[in-house]
Amino acid sequence: MTYPVIFIHYGNQEWFQYPLLQTKACNSDVIVIGDQENNRYPFVKHYNFDDYYDSAAEFKKVFKHLSKREFKYESFCFERWFILESFMRKHNLQQCFYQDSDNMLYMNAGDFNKEHYFDVQFACFIGTGHMMFINSLSILQKICKFILHYYSDASLFKDLQEKNKELQKRNQAGVSDMDLLEYFTLQHKSLYKDLQLNTSGSLFCANLKIPQGCETINQLKKVYYIQNELYFKQEKTGEFLKCNNLQFQGSLKNYIPYFYSRSLKNVKSDSYFDYSLLKWVPSK
Repeated sequence: MTYPVIFIHYGNQEWFQYPLLQTKACNSDVIVIGDQENNRYPFVKHYNFDDYYDSAAEFKKVFKHLSKREFKYESFCFERWFILESFMRKHNLQQCFYQDSDNMLYMNAGDFNKEHYFDVQFACFIGTGHMMFINSLSILQKICKFILHYYSDASLFKDLQEKNKELQKRNQAGVSDMDLLEYFTLQHKSLYKDLQLNTSGSLFCANLKIPQGCETINQLKKVYYIQNELYFKQEKTGEFLKCNNLQFQGSLKNYIPYFYSRSLKNVKSDSYFDYSLLKWVPSK
C-alpha cells in the first residue's frame, strides 16, 4: 500500500506546479483535491473537491467567521479537514501525508512514517497543520468532530470568542483552524508526535521565518546545498541537518522555484541561498 501525499488547493497560481513536481520527485502517489483550474498536471491524481464537500457542508452551517482574515480563505482553512475526511472515507484510505500547497517536500513520506511515526495516529507541529502524518481515518474524524463541536456548542463557542478577542488584542488576525488543532493535540498527546523534534539528522521546517535553532540570513533560515542535498545548520553545534521540507508561507512563495530539485542541478558547488540576491552563492 502506498502512502499518498495529498494537497487541497483552489486556483492555479504560477508557483503551484513546483511543490507538485518536488513532491512527485520523491513520492509515487501524489493527489490534488482541487478545482478545474488546477486540473492540468498529468503526473498527479486530480479530484474535484466539490465531490467531497458533504462533511464540509455540515460544518458550513454552523461556522461563524471571527477572524480579520478574508472569509473565503478562513472558511476554506477549516473546510479542508472535512474535505480530506470525506475523501479518505470514500476512497477507503487509512493513512496519508497532508501538506499545504506552499510546502516543498524532500523525503518519501511513507518511508519516513514507517521509520518514525508508525506508533502514533498523527504527527504534526503543535499550532499548525501545514503538514500532517495521518495514520488512521478515525483520528481525522475525531479532529473534524472536535472542530464542529466548538462551533455548534454555545459554551465552547463562547470560549472561542474570548480566545479571538485575546488574539486580536495582540494584533493577530484571530482564531483559526490552527488554534483548534492545537487544542486537540494537547488533549491527545498519547496519540501524537511533534514534528518539531530533530529526527535522525534531519529537520522539518515549520516556516522559513522561524529559526528553530538554525543559522539565518536575511531573517530567514539559511539553506545550504551540499552534495546534491539541502541542509540547515544548527547555530550552537554547527551540525548540518537535512531538510525534510521547506515551508514558504505568504510572500515567501516567490522563492519556491529556486528550491526545486531539478533547478538545483545547475548549482555546481556547495552553496547557500542568498534571499536578497535571489541566487545560490558558493559557501567556500
